[in-house]
Amino acid sequence: MTALYIVLGLVALLLVLGWMPLEADAVFDGGLQVQIQVGFLRFRVYPPRKKEKTAKKAKTAESQKGSKAKKKEKQPFRFPNRRQAAYTLDTLVPALWRALVRFGRRIRIPVLRLHVVFGGEDPAETAVLYGRVQAAAAAGVPLLEALVRIGETDVKFLTDYTAERTVVSGRIRVHIRLWVLVALGCSMLKSVAVWLSGYRAREEKKEKMQRNAAGAASAA
Repeated sequence: MTALYIVLGLVALLLVLGWMPLEADAVFDGGLQVQIQVGFLRFRVYPPRKKEKTAKKAKTAESQKGSKAKKKEKQPFRFPNRRQAAYTLDTLVPALWRALVRFGRRIRIPVLRLHVVFGGEDPAETAVLYGRVQAAAAAGVPLLEALVRIGETDVKFLTDYTAERTVVSGRIRVHIRLWVLVALGCSMLKSVAVWLSGYRAREEKKEKMQRNAAGAASAA
């Protein structure tokens, strides 16, 4: 009987956790900030909080450092480049769409705001990317509103051919039950793994091209 009570207790606990509401609030305005609220608990996910070092620990770390090379500074959040954005549209967005068809009505988005001003060194690539994103948004946002319960919606795309980079700002709040989040993640696990591999490869390709260009310029 004791084992039966333990099993029933675990099942009851899983049911309670599964039905617990989770709310994610992501804001991007030059830098990304993400906060998560689970039940009554609210905490920041990104950027992570820096742990303060005492003077003693800092001194010890400095003495141990010695002649070692300085650690690389943490890079701030970087918005996807054009190759990464196009790759995401081709791979991750369709997978996310299939998952939303299954679980969309169980997800609530109180706020969806996205303002993008496309720019870049190559005006032709900027125009192509703008056209693809604009077409995808024009077709996808109404369908998304039919699949997911969305409150405030404000999505705008512009171009600035004189700008050196794309400027993005926006906010999204998502309200979901934990069991729905787990089911959604399981259904997208393989697609996300494939997307992440290709996404990183396109970042490495960009960095390699920049290094080659810098080397050619210095040689000249």
